[in-house]
Amino acid sequence: MFVRGREVLVLMFIDRKNMIALIPGGITIIEASVFSGTAFNVALISAEVEVDNNAFNYKTVEIVNGVFNSKSARALMAQQGRNVTIPDGVKFIEANSFSDNQIDSVTFSSKINTSPDAFDPNTVQIKNGILSIDNAQSLNKSSIGHAIVPEGVQFIENNAFNNDRTPTKFTLPSSLISIGNGAFFNARSLTEIDIPEGVRSIGRNAFSLPGQDSSFSSFTQVNLPGSLNKIEMRAFAFNQKLEQVSFETGLESIGMGAFRNTGISDLKLPNGLKTIGDTAFTIQNRSALFAIKRQEYRRCCIYTDKN
Repeated sequence: MFVRGREVLVLMFIDRKNMIALIPGGITIIEASVFSGTAFNVALISAEVEVDNNAFNYKTVEIVNGVFNSKSARALMAQQGRNVTIPDGVKFIEANSFSDNQIDSVTFSSKINTSPDAFDPNTVQIKNGILSIDNAQSLNKSSIGHAIVPEGVQFIENNAFNNDRTPTKFTLPSSLISIGNGAFFNARSLTEIDIPEGVRSIGRNAFSLPGQDSSFSSFTQVNLPGSLNKIEMRAFAFNQKLEQVSFETGLESIGMGAFRNTGISDLKLPNGLKTIGDTAFTIQNRSALFAIKRQEYRRCCIYTDKN
């Protein structure tokens, strides 16, 4: 079957939300300009179909037999810019699909096979939504003071930015769900961090500093989202300049020593809180005791004043 001119072709959408279409069986040739004005994001095509170079809109990603190539890459960049997500239906990404630092990050499933040279070495590769230690290093190389973790990242791996001394600010994506153990441990240069709505857990030592001599700590305030359910042990420990923390109603658990040896002077805990670990807080003002209403929480605080 030929598809030419203004012929009407009913396509099978496998994902209407993302406008991914499957060219049905029986089509052998798709001629020029047939779909040039059609807003498909992705067209999945069998290798048996002969497709004119101008059959689709320049922003339509053409995937032939599941293979993603440099032509597919140009269309995807036209849609998404320098931070791209490989669409469903791709099985293999060819060599040099993205080269010469064309993109900053790429998000894709680990089920997709890739050529060793599919991406520029500086491209941050996010598999299954996980930002790994290697990817964190690539991100730092391209950041000057301000590191932006790309959308699509759901999990920041344990120790991803451990001992990082470069960025002073991190911007985290709205897709983020979990911050791993030690993810920003001993990140001494960090002066600003915003934890977005959607994050559910912050791991052990995620933002802590090593030991008592933490005068080099520099961020003073943390706003925690309403989605946050759990803060693990020592998550923010030894940040002596950290004075203000806002807790929202979704929080249920604060681990042992989570805010130990910080500069917090006032403590207001949410009503939905179920567990607080021992020595979770170092409080500068004993009058903050009013916030601890349940007897089993009394061991959660160490007081530094003498009154």
